[in-house]
Amino acid sequence: MHVAPRRPDGRGPGELRARDLRLGEVPTAAGSAWFTQGNSHVAVTVLGPVASKVSEEKLASATVSVTSHFLDGIPNGGGGASKARADALRTELARREVDLSMLVEDVCQSVVVLEQYPRCTIHLSVRVLCDDGCVEAVAVNAVMSALLDAGVSCRYTAVAMGVKAIGQRREDSNSPLDDKRGRGASQSTVGTTTTTTTTTVLIDPCRDEEEEDDGGDDDIGTVAALSSSAVFSAPGAAGRASPAEAARGATWGRGLFVYSFAEGSSVGTTFPCIIKQRVSCRDIGVYQVMERVAASAAENLHGFFVKAFCS
Repeated sequence: MHVAPRRPDGRGPGELRARDLRLGEVPTAAGSAWFTQGNSHVAVTVLGPVASKVSEEKLASATVSVTSHFLDGIPNGGGGASKARADALRTELARREVDLSMLVEDVCQSVVVLEQYPRCTIHLSVRVLCDDGCVEAVAVNAVMSALLDAGVSCRYTAVAMGVKAIGQRREDSNSPLDDKRGRGASQSTVGTTTTTTTTTVLIDPCRDEEEEDDGGDDDIGTVAALSSSAVFSAPGAAGRASPAEAARGATWGRGLFVYSFAEGSSVGTTFPCIIKQRVSCRDIGVYQVMERVAASAAENLHGFFVKAFCS
C-alpha cells in the first residue's frame, strides 16, 4: 500500500495551509491587501490609476508598474566570510524581487482591463513580510485581492497555486515457486518483480518542503508555457528518476499555476483556465497530474476569496 509522505506541519498532500485576508488597511492607497498562507505573509498596496508621466504613457491603455521587496531574511552587515555570505544573499534577494515583479506584471497584463485607463499608470507595491514557501503564489493572490479592493476593472479573478510532485517506486517480488510444487508438481513459476510507480502531489508546499534535498531535482526537465499551452522537454531518453532516486522519493516536478475565474462565479460554476504557469517536471504525465490537482485546489481557494469579498 502506498503511504503519502509525512509533511512537516502534519497536513495531508492535498491540504492548503490556513489562510487570512485583510483588506483596506492602508487608507492612503486606492486599495490594499494583506494575505497569508501558513507563515507566508505578503502585503500589497495599489495606487491609481493615476496620470502617467509623459515618457511612460500609452495612448490606448494603462501602464502597470510593480515594485517588490523581500523584507524577510535581509542579512545584517559583517566582515570577512559573513560579509561574503550576506552579499550573496542580498544578490539572490534582488534577483527574486525582479522575478516576482515580472510575474505580477504579467498577471496584471492579463487580468486588468488596461484599455479602460488610457494614459494612466497603476502602481503596485508588493512586500514579502515572511517567506515560508509558495511566496509567489501568495503574492499573486494578494495582488488580485488588492486590485479588487481598489475597484480596478478586471476581466476575471486570478488565483495562484503552488505544487510539488514526488515520485516513488515500489518493487514487489512474487514467490519463485508455484504452490503445486508442494503436491509433487514438476513445474514451478519463475519469480517475477512488479514495479509500481506512484506520484504524490503536495499542494501549497512550505519552505522546508520546497528546499528539501530529495534527489534528482537538478536534472528535471522544464515545461515552458505560452497562455494556456505548454511544451514539455525532459533530460535523457526516458525523462525518469533513477530507481535509487524514486525509491527515496525524488522530486519529479514543481510549479506555480495561475488560473482565471469569471467574475461573480462561485465554486463549481466555471472551469479554471491557466493564464500563467512556471513548471519544471520530469514527465508530461506528472505535469498533467500536477495541473489537475492544482486546478482543484485553486477552485477551493477561489471559494475562500468569494466568501471574503461577499461577507
